[in-house]
Amino acid sequence: MRAGEIIRRMRRLVDRGAADLKPEDVNEIIEEAVRVSRINTSTGPKVDLDLAEGLPKVLADRIQVQQVIVNLMNNAYEAVTDNMDEPVHIRSALHPVEKRIKLRANSSESEVVVTVSDTGPGIPDALIEKVFDPLMSTKENGLGVGLAVCRSIIDAHGGRIWAENTGQGAAFHFTIPTIEAGS
Repeated sequence: MRAGEIIRRMRRLVDRGAADLKPEDVNEIIEEAVRVSRINTSTGPKVDLDLAEGLPKVLADRIQVQQVIVNLMNNAYEAVTDNMDEPVHIRSALHPVEKRIKLRANSSESEVVVTVSDTGPGIPDALIEKVFDPLMSTKENGLGVGLAVCRSIIDAHGGRIWAENTGQGAAFHFTIPTIEAGS
């Protein structure tokens, strides 16, 4: 049943065709994703939001970016199921883009970074670079599809996604370039 639901979701994503990119407020996308996730997991852990104020807009497909956030949140929820008193943390921030990683000549000078972190067991060091590979899962019953889809979505938005162990759990970060003033 679970595999079927994942496949149905992926088909809906593919059926939508190209991303519907519009100027969006990342914090609004995050807040809406949290509401959707809380509806689906009403008994899950608390969510601690640390959203930067005054962030510039990004060019994004709202539904696709929400899917990334919901997937990262669900993974974080699963990581802390043994200690529901510990919240899942979601943070947004603005970062300058380093010249060496700019993807295109007309790319933005800044990007919004979204971080979803937990206080679970973390990711085995040998797997940290592979967690976004298709069919790679650190979960006993995982299919290895969710994070691969997240990477595809973020790549399509001109961003990056990566994971790290924090010493107190795992953190997943992704970026989306901002829309430059006057563009």
